[in-house]
Amino acid sequence: MPYNDIDFNTHKAIPDVSNIAQVGTDTLEFYTLSKHTGDDTYRQLAEKGVRALINLAAPLPFLPAQVIDPSTGKFADKYVVSYAFAANATV
Repeated sequence: MPYNDIDFNTHKAIPDVSNIAQVGTDTLEFYTLSKHTGDDTYRQLAEKGVRALINLAAPLPFLPAQVIDPSTGKFADKYVVSYAFAANATV
């Protein structure tokens, strides 16, 4: 799982929680990077993050929590958003 922020002065990740959407974004970006560079390492790294996410126990069936702690590789909370529900909800 990636960290969201990097300190460019020290070239180190800033430890903080991340969002599962970052895993999906990295998958697309790293697959494309592998394709254009011919280096499959990037694709393998992205797949590793996706597999880790898939193997985590979801708070609700088939709905993973939104926040993940990259240092532990586990969900940082049990907050779940159902976009299918949110799109049909009335306020």
